[in-house]
Amino acid sequence: MAKRAESVAPDRFIPTTFEELSPEFLSASLVEAGVLTTGRVRERRIEIIGEGIGFAGRVARIHLDYVDANDEGPTTLIAKLPSRVKKNRATVEIVNGYEREVCFFRELAGRSELPVPGCYYAEMDEDPFYEQRPTVQRCIEHLPVAVLRMLLPVSLFFVRFSKRRYLVLMEDLAPAENGDQIAGCDLAQAQQAVRNLATFHASYWADDSLCEKIWLPSIDTMPRGVMAVHRRSRRSFFREHGDAIPPEMKEACRWMDGHFESVVRHLTSPPWTVLHGDYRLDNLLFDGASMWATDFQIVARGRPGFDLAYFICGSVDPSVDERLIVDAYCDELRRQGVADYSRAECERDCALSKLWQIYLHVATDDLLDLGEERGARLIEVGRERLFSRIPIPPYDSLL
Repeated sequence: MAKRAESVAPDRFIPTTFEELSPEFLSASLVEAGVLTTGRVRERRIEIIGEGIGFAGRVARIHLDYVDANDEGPTTLIAKLPSRVKKNRATVEIVNGYEREVCFFRELAGRSELPVPGCYYAEMDEDPFYEQRPTVQRCIEHLPVAVLRMLLPVSLFFVRFSKRRYLVLMEDLAPAENGDQIAGCDLAQAQQAVRNLATFHASYWADDSLCEKIWLPSIDTMPRGVMAVHRRSRRSFFREHGDAIPPEMKEACRWMDGHFESVVRHLTSPPWTVLHGDYRLDNLLFDGASMWATDFQIVARGRPGFDLAYFICGSVDPSVDERLIVDAYCDELRRQGVADYSRAECERDCALSKLWQIYLHVATDDLLDLGEERGARLIEVGRERLFSRIPIPPYDSLL
């Protein structure tokens, strides 16, 4: 029997705005987290942060002033709430992204050898259909892709009105600063990031008990659903971007359209681990030699080359030799005691994952409202990097 993700009682108060983070609520949360044993929060000040960086939710720094606390509690903390942009909320909600992050901090963050922010509070409303979710997903996967393609807009329309509440309060790691994904990173910073990624993967390597966690899906949970999203979006994508799309990308999409289910089956076969799912510079914090990872809304199970390829394609300048990055990752994985994942397997998984990312890039082109200025530039730069690292065909030998 799959273990149910814990969630709060329906009558428990969960703030839905930053203004609802009252001094009384914050005091109680910090006491329950064990970081405040005397005194209380007297006042709090809200500072909105993350503009142009996070599209899936709202992020604020909460400044705290105490009375009679003997300097125990944190002076600031970070609060995360779901997005108010209905299109973005629907996209995250339909893959249970907010739930995944809450459950990660509750159940898996303590095992991570990759440093992550400490968590003071992670709560959500219960999904009344949690236990039935795998059955529903299997039923959906039996539908023809053409039918799923027609159902997708309806599903996205209704899920955007979800009333489920989610809130995470976590450690503020300032003066550490987020990486800049638009600027990208050089070889040294890329190697630092993937070494830390290897320690994250090693923390959960081949742990079969993780299969019992419904909230932590395998990346092959609904391949037909992904195919439906891709086929719904590709005509408008190719029409909008026209000559900017290299022929190799169109070839990659054609090949993936006929092999997608085989690709995802391979990328979820052993050895697998917990994947961050969105491992990129904007979700990493740096302070000199120290680094932390944030944003765990897309955590999943799969082969580690998936995360590695995602980072390389999204955050590393095309002029950087990715072989040296793969070397750093594989060397650290071996240093962590993982011996059943060869360099050749890693390279193969990276190539297949790049094809997946190209296919998914087309699929999700119109599913998020990225705003203007930085958001639009981020997508533009990410697309250029992804196109620069398209594997060389033919692809059949990868399967």
